[in-house]
Amino acid sequence: MKTSILLGIFFLNLTTLFAQCDDYNSAISNTESYANDAYSYAKKAYNSDNLDDAQYYAKKAMNSADDAIDEAGNAQSYASDCGCDDGISYASNAESNADDAYSYAKKAYNSDTIEDAQYYARKAKSSAEDAESEASSGSSACD
Repeated sequence: MKTSILLGIFFLNLTTLFAQCDDYNSAISNTESYANDAYSYAKKAYNSDNLDDAQYYAKKAMNSADDAIDEAGNAQSYASDCGCDDGISYASNAESNADDAYSYAKKAYNSDTIEDAQYYARKAKSSAEDAESEASSGSSACD
């Protein structure tokens, strides 16, 4: 009887562990998607020919980068719960790059000239691309 109970507890813990890894995969996929959105909006801000449009797209890039930051944080937590060190690393790197993208997009949004907005949008675009790349690389880290 004790063996059956212990075996049941073991399988329950194992199922929970795999569920956390599934949650990681979902969160890292969401991170990649939001980072891609941030990249696209930052690119539109960079290619804008007037300050209002650049600021509009920079704001959208900020929002997407913020979503990527949140999802990357969730991915780190899930990777930790399922004991996936590689997943933690990829999610942490994605979060850091998304945070940089957010900061640069915010500077583009707060710029007073189109040249400054484009400069910071280019930097936001690069950081968002790096966040997307890290999330993509982490997509199979915790299988």
